[in-house]
Amino acid sequence: MGTRRSNDNDGASPGKIFIGGLARDTTSETFIKYFEKYGDITDFVIMKDRHTGRPRGFGFITFADPSVVDTVMQKDHVINGKQVEIKRTIPKGSSQSNDIKTKKLFVGGILTSVTEDEFKNFFSKYGEVVEHEIIRDHATKRSRGFGFIVFDSEEVVDNMLANGNLIDMEGTQVEIKKAEPKRASNPAPGPGYGLLEVLAVDLEIMVVMLVVVLILVVVMGGLVVVVFMVIMEIHHLVILAALVPMLVGLVGVV
Repeated sequence: MGTRRSNDNDGASPGKIFIGGLARDTTSETFIKYFEKYGDITDFVIMKDRHTGRPRGFGFITFADPSVVDTVMQKDHVINGKQVEIKRTIPKGSSQSNDIKTKKLFVGGILTSVTEDEFKNFFSKYGEVVEHEIIRDHATKRSRGFGFIVFDSEEVVDNMLANGNLIDMEGTQVEIKKAEPKRASNPAPGPGYGLLEVLAVDLEIMVVMLVVVLILVVVMGGLVVVVFMVIMEIHHLVILAALVPMLVGLVGVV
């Protein structure tokens, strides 16, 4: 493994991820040490400004086993005391990239000096921007180096990505990709009670309760009925409150 400088779009392998919002003092050693606990790393890079040589706050990691990416993306990550953003890097022209339809674009590697207006104005030349946000640190309000742009159509996003995942933003290359919904960290619930089953059980309980109330009305009088209703669940109490007068009237007729 070794650090490499890359200013061109060399595509992406299935095991490659984008890491945005890195603390500026994050070293290659810290970067590697953090991610190697998830699996073997075949390549990595922390991107630097071509003029100053200073870190730009984002980088890439490539894992030997692509399945590791799923594990990494399901977790929150804090490096050097700063929460970072993990995104899957989709190869140019891949079916996955083409199949995902979205109006939302993720932008990584934004200079911390870029304002919201500058951010919006830059991307407005590609299409109508309906929403925009540069993600900021909750405590310091400083830019975390990435953000999101929402256009008025999916075609704008597709057209921008047709030429790759890197674009020049006022002299600085930034990473762009379709914003994918974050995968749920918990698996979907297995077979169990669905809505119909729950309603059926609830209905059975209601029938039993109504029978009990009817017996209490006939045998013991209204006071016991009131006590019985107080100890019932709130949602059952509401329904019974509407039905009991009808039952009392029915008993009076009988």
